[in-house]
Amino acid sequence: MKAVKGSIRRKITLIIAASVVTVTLAGAILTYFAGSATLMRISGREYSQIARTLSMYTTGAISDEIEDARSYATRRLWKDVVAESNSRYEGMDAESIRLKLLDTDKRWIAAKPGDPILKEYLENRISMGTLDILKARTKISEIFITDKYGGLVAASERTSDFYQADEEWWQKAYNGGKGGIYVSDIEFDESSKKWVISIAVPIKDSKSGEVIGVCKDSVGIEKLFGNLADFKLGNTGYAVLIDNKGMAIFHHGIFAMTEKIIPEKTLHKMLEMKNSYLVMKSSLLHSEKAFVAFDGVNPPYLSDRGISWILLVVQDMSEVSAPIRNFIIQTAIIAALMMILIIPVGSFFSRFIADPIHELHLATERIIAGDWGYKIDVKTGDE
Repeated sequence: MKAVKGSIRRKITLIIAASVVTVTLAGAILTYFAGSATLMRISGREYSQIARTLSMYTTGAISDEIEDARSYATRRLWKDVVAESNSRYEGMDAESIRLKLLDTDKRWIAAKPGDPILKEYLENRISMGTLDILKARTKISEIFITDKYGGLVAASERTSDFYQADEEWWQKAYNGGKGGIYVSDIEFDESSKKWVISIAVPIKDSKSGEVIGVCKDSVGIEKLFGNLADFKLGNTGYAVLIDNKGMAIFHHGIFAMTEKIIPEKTLHKMLEMKNSYLVMKSSLLHSEKAFVAFDGVNPPYLSDRGISWILLVVQDMSEVSAPIRNFIIQTAIIAALMMILIIPVGSFFSRFIADPIHELHLATERIIAGDWGYKIDVKTGDE
């Protein structure tokens, strides 16, 4: 009889334990899927906002460099020297000036170190001043100025050419004598041997406002976007800047414009998405599955030429989903502890169910055996 009673109590204890654990695990599974979706939405909004902030920083950094270039072009000494250079061509027609400049260009390209023509344009007082700018502004890799005919006036270092009027940047900045701002896309500068963004602005006469020359500086992208390298998100998060073809402009550990981070097809799909975030499988961005938020960068004076970039915030997906994973682990621990606690507790409370059943079973056997006088002590609690 004790075996029957014990069997009933064990079954009741297991039913109670299984019910509690089942409800706990079902709740955990539902929470996992609902929580994962919620975490994705929340993380997506937060990371997208971070990407927008970094995008604003990127455009702001370029705007600051433009303003600096414009401030250099207002220096009185620079204007005086440029005006003096222009005066050398007084009385000459346009074709004669062009031919003279092309001849000087040939001599410039052929010149050996120490040649007087190099000293004239690289060691004058304006050139010395440009070197001081480079020392103070380490982002700038090169700076030089020309007169209104495109001839070199002064430079921080030897340029590949003396005659600049046939260059697109010069023509945009001179703008037929009206003046304009030119900002290049990412380009490799042959003079400085660096990937740069070139900025060209007009030098104007203080009184008449006439464009008398052009100032160009080249800003190294490694230093221009240096703060992106300092950006860290958790243990695995970082920022990446790519062009609209998926090429890396700035990516820690990758030389600029040498690797395609995202295929163009994938990039176009990204930009057409309603949400500005997604989970991306292993790629050059990340060796593991990664959470990627992005925002378009429209650099000043570039977007009107159809040039745009994309700022990416990338983080290992395992780190993004860590809160949900930790919740599941904690739930599993709680479920295990509940099993340990429920067994003795269930065993204790099961006797309140098992004992009456046992009494009924015992009475049934006594009555079957012919003991019609056997009494069952029934306590319902509702008398």
